[in-house]
Amino acid sequence: EETGTYPVNPLLGTQPNPYSLLNNVDKGTTDRLLGNVYLEAYPIKGLKLRLNAGIDKAEQKRRTYEPKTTLYGGRYGGNANIYNTDNNQYLLEATATYGTTINEIHQLNLLGGASYEEFNVETSSLGNNNFLTDSFLYNNLGAGTGTKNVASGKSKNLMKSYFFRANYILKDRYMLTATFRADGASVFAKNHKWGYFPSVALGWTISEENFMKKLDWMSMLKLRASWGQTGNSEIGTNAFASYYAQAAYNKEDGTQEIGVFQQKLENPDLKWETTTEWNFGLDFGLFKNRILGSVEVYHKIVSDLLNYKALTTYQELSSVLANIGKTQSNGLEITINSKNILTKDFKWSTDFTFSIYKDKWKERTTDWKPSVYEKETDPIRPIYSRLADHILQIGETVPTAQPLLKPGEMVIKDIDGYVRDADGQPQVDDNGRFLLTGAPDGKIDDADTKLIGSQDPGWLAGLTNTFRYKDFDLQFSLTGMFNRRMEDPT
Repeated sequence: EETGTYPVNPLLGTQPNPYSLLNNVDKGTTDRLLGNVYLEAYPIKGLKLRLNAGIDKAEQKRRTYEPKTTLYGGRYGGNANIYNTDNNQYLLEATATYGTTINEIHQLNLLGGASYEEFNVETSSLGNNNFLTDSFLYNNLGAGTGTKNVASGKSKNLMKSYFFRANYILKDRYMLTATFRADGASVFAKNHKWGYFPSVALGWTISEENFMKKLDWMSMLKLRASWGQTGNSEIGTNAFASYYAQAAYNKEDGTQEIGVFQQKLENPDLKWETTTEWNFGLDFGLFKNRILGSVEVYHKIVSDLLNYKALTTYQELSSVLANIGKTQSNGLEITINSKNILTKDFKWSTDFTFSIYKDKWKERTTDWKPSVYEKETDPIRPIYSRLADHILQIGETVPTAQPLLKPGEMVIKDIDGYVRDADGQPQVDDNGRFLLTGAPDGKIDDADTKLIGSQDPGWLAGLTNTFRYKDFDLQFSLTGMFNRRMEDPT
C-alpha cells in the first residue's frame, strides 16, 4: 500500500502501521510524452525535401518518507522530501536528399540539412522533518517543525548543426562517402562555440569482382578504410562562471543571512573535444554467410581533451574545466558470428568477440602540474599506491618512518623522499615540479607513492551461444578481461 497506514481513530484519520513502516515509504512516478511529425515533398524526380519536428517531454516526481521507526527517520523525527524534474527536449530538422543513377553503373546520393535542438531542465525539491506523527508521510510538509529545505534550478542548452553527405557507388562494388558537419553548442563560451568535423570513407566489395566468382565458399568479402573527426560537447554549463546562494549565520547575533559564493570559474577559451580516427576493416562471409566476421584496426587521437584541471592553492576554487591535452589509442577488434545448426525447429548460433587496445598520453598542456608520483608517460587510467612491506610482528623494532605503528599493522616501504631546503621544505625545479632524492628519507608521504599498474586489460574476449527450439530460447555468455598490465614499482 502506498501510504503504509491503516485506520485507527476517525478523528485522526489514519495511524502508522507498525509493520509496513519499518522501511522507508518511497514513491516515484514518470509521465512522458513522445511526439514526432514530418512533412515530405518531391518537387522533381530524385529530390526529397523533409521537415521533421519532435518533442520528448518527461515529468518525474519522487516522494520519500523516512518514518521514525527507521534509524535515519528516528534521528530527525520523521523526514519527508518531494523532488520534481521537468526534462523537455525539442528538435527541428530540415533535410534535402537527391539520388540518381547514371548509365546504370554510377549511383550518386547527396544529403544536406540543418537541425536545431533545445534542452530544457527544471528541478525543484521540498523537504521537512520533525513531524508529530508519521501519518502525513510526504503529503503535509508544513506539519513538520524541523529544518525546511527548498531548492530549485533551471538550465537551457541549444545545439545547432549544419551537415552534408555525398555517397558514390561505382558498379555496386566501389564506394566513396564524404561528410562534413558544423556543430554549435551554447555550453561553450563565446570564443569557441562551433566545431567542424569532416570524414571520408572508402569501400571495395571484392566478392563482386569477376575473379572471385569461382570461389563459391566465399559469400562476401569487403575491404574498407575511413578517416574522420567527431566532437564532444558534454560539459553541462561548465564554460561559464556560476554562483550559488547559501545561508550563513551572523557570529555576533546569530541571525541568518543569505550569501552568494562562486561555484565555477569561466573558461572563454574552452573548445570542442575532437576525436580523429583512422579505421581499416575487412568484412567476410563464408559458406553462404553461415559464418560472418570482421577484423578492424584503428588509430585514434583525442585532442583538446575535456576534464578538470587543478589550480594553484591561492585560487578561491581548486579546479576549472579545461582542454588538458591529447591522448592516443591503437586497437584491434575481431568479431565472428556462426550459424552452427539451422533446422526448422532448432537453431544454434555463436558470437565471438576479441579486442586489444593500448591507450597513452600523447601530449600534456604546458601548465600541467602533476603530483610528485605522476609522469608524462603514465597510462591514462593509472593505479598509484604506496607499497606494503610486511606485517609488524610482536617484538619487532618499529620503523622510524612509522613511529606510531603497532604489531599487526602494515609496514609501508620507505623508498623515496623529497629534496628539502635548509628549513625542511620540499624543493621544486624550474617547472614547479618536486625534486626527489631517489633514496629513503625516514618519512612516509607522497614521495613513496608509485605507479603499480593500469586499469586497462591486456585484452578482452566474449563468447555468446544462443539456442532456439520452436518458441523457446536459451542464451549464455562468457566475457573476460585478461592480462591487466602491471608495472614494476622498483
